[in-house]
Amino acid sequence: EKQAGESGFVRVAADGGFVRGDGTPIRFWAVNTEVGRAPFVRKPLGPAAAPDLARHARFLAKRGVNMVRLHRQLSPDLTTTPHAAITDINLAERDGIWRSVAAMRAEGIYTTLSPYWAGPMKFAPGWGIAGGAAQPAWGMLFFDSTLQHAYKAWLRQLLVPKNPYTGIALAQDPSLAIIQIQNEDSLLFWTLDAIKGAQRDALEARFADFLRREHGSLAHAVARWGSDRVDAQTLAAGRAPLVPIWELTQTPNPRRAIRHADQTEFLARTMFEFNRDIVRYLRDELGVKTFVNAGNWKTASAARLNDAERWSYTAAEVDAVNVYTAGAHKGRYEGWAIVEGDTFTNVSALRDSRLLPLAIKQTAGRPMLVTEGNWVMPNAYAAEGPFLVAAYSSLLGSAGYYWFSTGDEGFAAPGSANGYLPSQGKWLFGTPELLGSFPAAALAYRRGYLARGEPVVHEPRAMGDLWARSTPAIVENTSFDPNRDAAGAAAADAHSAAEAAAFLTGPVQQKFGSGSAHRIALPATRDLQAPIRSNTGQIVLDAARGFCTVDAPRVQGVAAHFGSAPSHTLSAVKFESSNAYGAALAVSMDGLP
Repeated sequence: EKQAGESGFVRVAADGGFVRGDGTPIRFWAVNTEVGRAPFVRKPLGPAAAPDLARHARFLAKRGVNMVRLHRQLSPDLTTTPHAAITDINLAERDGIWRSVAAMRAEGIYTTLSPYWAGPMKFAPGWGIAGGAAQPAWGMLFFDSTLQHAYKAWLRQLLVPKNPYTGIALAQDPSLAIIQIQNEDSLLFWTLDAIKGAQRDALEARFADFLRREHGSLAHAVARWGSDRVDAQTLAAGRAPLVPIWELTQTPNPRRAIRHADQTEFLARTMFEFNRDIVRYLRDELGVKTFVNAGNWKTASAARLNDAERWSYTAAEVDAVNVYTAGAHKGRYEGWAIVEGDTFTNVSALRDSRLLPLAIKQTAGRPMLVTEGNWVMPNAYAAEGPFLVAAYSSLLGSAGYYWFSTGDEGFAAPGSANGYLPSQGKWLFGTPELLGSFPAAALAYRRGYLARGEPVVHEPRAMGDLWARSTPAIVENTSFDPNRDAAGAAAADAHSAAEAAAFLTGPVQQKFGSGSAHRIALPATRDLQAPIRSNTGQIVLDAARGFCTVDAPRVQGVAAHFGSAPSHTLSAVKFESSNAYGAALAVSMDGLP
């Protein structure tokens, strides 16, 4: 499209993929961008001039990008407006969002909006937040009514007024394709245990109310828990105590099975009900037509809790997760920068397919997005990234992968991560081996040159199984974040390692509730060192020799550690290299074989 949304609002097809307003299938090759977010400040080691937002949009479009994600924070900035009310919006952020949507829209690029993250959320003493201003915000948006009221006020101030740069309110702008309710938060993650004091009391009071509704009375519910000891003082105060999240990650204990199931259901339903309320508010009160994604986070246990998390997303229309590919990196500024003297390890998904960031279970009929991902620097094997994302997103039917991130108008010139420290930025994709490979990979993926596979697993998940935390047929790897997880954590789960071949063969689906039969067609081999061919016949990954090939009429290519596999003869093209490592794609530009 010359202008994003010119054919109407993006819709969901029966197979869970996206279509444009005119019914044409659309896949999103996407990036996270910070360009134009804040006023430009000249820094000693930074660029000499502000990035040109309009040129940035043209630059991205030329390289195949058709979706951006704006990961922003609508809550008041207390450093610049210390006397703001909790319902005031961050005006600078709103203006940046409006400008970005307009610039991207003009170049045929859709927008995903992520307006809130608990991580940077700060409270003012006068806002009346139970528990005080110093506490972290993790989990609070799911149940704290004061914060929820403010969040709705921020959304109204962002979405309802006319965008001065387009003349259309975001609520009515079809180029705004997806609204993400919040980023990286869950009541089923380890941060549950960080909810303390008055907020903990409030959550446990809600748990007690849930138990009364489900079981008639709090006393009857606790009696069902059997010999499990419960603090009498907490019960007398009208609260039901929550066990630490660690207990929900373990093999179900018959003695505490009922209590654990009650708590799991309560936490999941609390998130589901909040998500449903926000979707209703957006639709019925603000008139928003854009699709909604409820969340993109992981849980304390992929095997025990992930399915309950994904079920809580079904209150909205789109699913998502954040997944990174990275090795170890140790250094003084390891969270955000690379400096001389740092140490690191290189990792390659060609050698260990458990690192593939697209190995994600999908809820049947629903789009699945990776809203943050990258082969995170430092890593010598990033060139495989665009190749593998295009190949396996196509095979598995993923609706979009969002590279994280950029603050540069074009390519990211090396020099400084923050404009002051001699360093290399860590969280970026604007390098030759990544961004330089976008055009071919994006073209092949967006035009559907590689076929979607038939599901190898279709598993119905009864709600009782979710609350009992029973292990599903296939467990995806724990999504990896190098700032939070130990190096290699994504590849450490032996259970998922034995089944990783499934994701290399075809889609793995689940469906919540009854009435859908199992369908399991796992590959003949689960030896991850043996060559594994997709059930489309178009993709082969050979971890032992370290290469992946794609071979279809309109796209052929190879990503390889060429030392052990220097030559690859495909249907129409032969690839040969004396390099130690690399990736190459030949893609039809006229749509013909």
